[in-house]
Amino acid sequence: MLCHLGGDEFGVLLERANEPSDAMRLANQVQTELNAPLTLNGREALVTASIGIALNSSPQEKAEDLLRDSEDAMRRAKAMGGSRSELFDTALHTRAVNRLKLETDLRTALDHNQFIIHYQPIHQMETRRIVSFEALVRWQHPEKGLISPYKFMEAAEDTGLIALIDRWVIWQACRQMYQWQCRYPFVKPLSVTVNISGRHLTNPHLVPEIKSCIRDTGIEPSRLQLKVGETILTSNPDATCPVLAQLNRLEVGTTIDDFGTGRVRLVDLRRFPVDTLKIDRSLINNLLADRVSHDAVDLILTLAVKLNKKVVAEGVEKAAQVERLRALGCKFGQGYFYSQPLEAAQADDLMREQSLAVRSMGSPG
Repeated sequence: MLCHLGGDEFGVLLERANEPSDAMRLANQVQTELNAPLTLNGREALVTASIGIALNSSPQEKAEDLLRDSEDAMRRAKAMGGSRSELFDTALHTRAVNRLKLETDLRTALDHNQFIIHYQPIHQMETRRIVSFEALVRWQHPEKGLISPYKFMEAAEDTGLIALIDRWVIWQACRQMYQWQCRYPFVKPLSVTVNISGRHLTNPHLVPEIKSCIRDTGIEPSRLQLKVGETILTSNPDATCPVLAQLNRLEVGTTIDDFGTGRVRLVDLRRFPVDTLKIDRSLINNLLADRVSHDAVDLILTLAVKLNKKVVAEGVEKAAQVERLRALGCKFGQGYFYSQPLEAAQADDLMREQSLAVRSMGSPG
């Protein structure tokens, strides 16, 4: 029995599978059939599928449990690169239970304001002055303490909660930036960069939300930067480009994150209305020891000049990296060499120091 579960998900009920290998054999047959190229409207299209397999272990098992287990196995297949089949097992079930608990806790975190923002400064390399901050969300769990986003963002993406988290971070970061804008008028205009998920970027409510945020917080639109990953741009450029163009008309800046990993073709870069490229930290890590990484950074900086785009080097940890980047023409850096991500009060201390230094020099900073 074949059924359409919704979206791009389908289910197959195999009633006469005596062994897991029977189900795997059918899954392989499906993969083989799907891998054959199709012709649609005169164009060749390639279709792949990630398949999750769950076995009915007892007559008492509910249908919804079987569907849940097969979906978890499918997610694992996707996470391992897609176009493959994975079998649900006990370890996967344990992860599924933990995942369900995490999703429940995330909803509680949103309802009880358990998220906080840390701000990592971005420095102008020549003067070491702060020119921007990146807003990084953290989960202040009442029992587990401070939780990194790497441990909950995937669950937030899958459940759709990521849009609510993104929205909260944008509003909080804009309020904070407006406070600094008013408190330290002697410092040159700062901006704040906020990560935006792929699901939220293509949400039709995003642009109206940004307009409301700008209006209600009082922040200048140019003080807000939205950071988008390379994979988000390349996965569905026809959907993302119009949104980026709308943000550009609002004068809200956009940044391509992890740039240089090869997902964005250089010939297509003009297509994306972005104003900043953030060099992937892997290239910065290998800048001094690997000629390929060095040349890649050099190429990005040369390309950015021709396209009139700003470049930020991410993951700067050594003085030697700063020297090499400056020699290559990079003007902005972010990383532990300058500062770790800071709580708002600690970031405010840095702003106060910079403001005092600027005022003592008698010129805008």
